Amino acid sequence: MPLPYSPPVQPTYSATTVDGHLDNAERGDPWLNNGNVVIVRHTEFGDRAWRVDEGAVCEGSEYLKNILSPSGTNRPLLSDTIQSCKVIRVHDEFATADRIEEVLQLLYGKLALPTNNLNDADSCEELLEFLELTAMFGAWSHYFTALRPFFAEYRDRLSAFSVWDGMRDLPSPRNSAIHMLNTTYAAQRLLECYAAEFATEGDQEIHMAMQVMKSGCRLDLSLFIPDDELRRVPEPDPSAAPASQSPDVLSLVDRHQCRGLRDLHHIHAVRLRCALASFEELNSPPKNHIRCCGEAVNRLFVRLSTVWSRRKGTRTPGTLFLDLVRGLHTDSGRFDVCDYCLNDLDAVLQQAYNEWWMQLSPYIRGLKKFDAQ
Repeated sequence: MPLPYSPPVQPTYSATTVDGHLDNAERGDPWLNNGNVVIVRHTEFGDRAWRVDEGAVCEGSEYLKNILSPSGTNRPLLSDTIQSCKVIRVHDEFATADRIEEVLQLLYGKLALPTNNLNDADSCEELLEFLELTAMFGAWSHYFTALRPFFAEYRDRLSAFSVWDGMRDLPSPRNSAIHMLNTTYAAQRLLECYAAEFATEGDQEIHMAMQVMKSGCRLDLSLFIPDDELRRVPEPDPSAAPASQSPDVLSLVDRHQCRGLRDLHHIHAVRLRCALASFEELNSPPKNHIRCCGEAVNRLFVRLSTVWSRRKGTRTPGTLFLDLVRGLHTDSGRFDVCDYCLNDLDAVLQQAYNEWWMQLSPYIRGLKKFDAQ
């Protein structure tokens, strides 16, 4: 929840300072009438100052809490006062005047959270810059608030895959898998860089969130990104900072894992084809029923395969496999199959899907990896 905000005013400094610069400082936003501390940062054009409530900003930012705390190791030694407020001058190179103003406006609800829709490079860059700002200043509440919608989306989508019965449409990705996976890796690097003292409970929570997002991204990459589009993605620059890295980047490791996942999808599609081709060769155990509709099942399979193979340029082996499972569950051609054989067909389809998901899950979760060729 944003802190209570008071519109900035144009005060007159009543204090005389040691260095003589604060009397002419640029009034930053926020400048609160009821503030009890003034934060000052030197710029190439002079000083910029913000008057804020110490308790409020310390609660929202670990960095500001550190420099404002009497025991803070980075607290600048300056004993001046302005309008009875103590003055703290910030010298850290990363804490530029613009960044300080941004994070203070964020804490007071004047800076909006970035979009949670990552379908273009601009929105991805905006989110990365926001994550970098909040990580630098230890504004972890806002950092996690920006990531939480993505975690919730991937958690729900992975849950839908784990219990799918082949009757409903599986949820499609709302965000670019490439942008989202890069953002997740960047967010993790920022945590490793700036959150060394983050609470253990928070570490566990964010670790789970990162794992869920990576799993969802890898699944989406293998299912929804055509090969030609994946090949056009530029390689990463290992020396680049998270926020300056191109959003259209994918690590070489995940490129390789994506190819392995696509091969796995293809293998399971072939297995399903073989199971349907031999549909009449096995009896149905529960009723000792002799399968009699193998020809109708084969016609249905061939027709659906022909329809979807025409879309091969925009489909991947994984989506073709899932489309085939759903089509065999729901297509009107099922009316040509008797009830006993339909039950057997549904059992074959469910077994094929369960085997696919059980083999796929460890790879998208990073528990197993495909060997590099």
